[in-house]
Amino acid sequence: MKWIALCAALLVPRQEADERKKKEEAVKKRLQELFELCRKDEHEKAAPYFVYRKDDKARRWKDVYDFSKDEEKKEVVELCKRIKALLKEYEGFEFGRFLVEKESEGEWCVIEVIFKKAEKRKKNSFAFLRIRDAYCLGDID
Repeated sequence: MKWIALCAALLVPRQEADERKKKEEAVKKRLQELFELCRKDEHEKAAPYFVYRKDDKARRWKDVYDFSKDEEKKEVVELCKRIKALLKEYEGFEFGRFLVEKESEGEWCVIEVIFKKAEKRKKNSFAFLRIRDAYCLGDID
């Protein structure tokens, strides 16, 4: 019986680490897709990559932007412009730390991105929530 308990205790941290790694890879992939959409000014395609953060409390932090609505369209365009400006200013980027945090909105997956240009470096954190089975960007710091 002790052997079974010991095996279970050893397997749980490994499973958690595997799950965390899956989340990290999914977030990286999603962010790279979003970067490409913003780079190409494909705002309508980028809309479902962004967490809705406006006034509708029923949708806030639980939905994505609807590009057919003018106010939400403007928000998506501004977010894409912000990302595109970062991508234009720097020559490349690399991923840094990844962490998972529980907050009132849900489970945040935060990836650090280090933008590079010659000797210049700039770190930004991109925070994602899972909405409708996809990681969606909810915050940029």
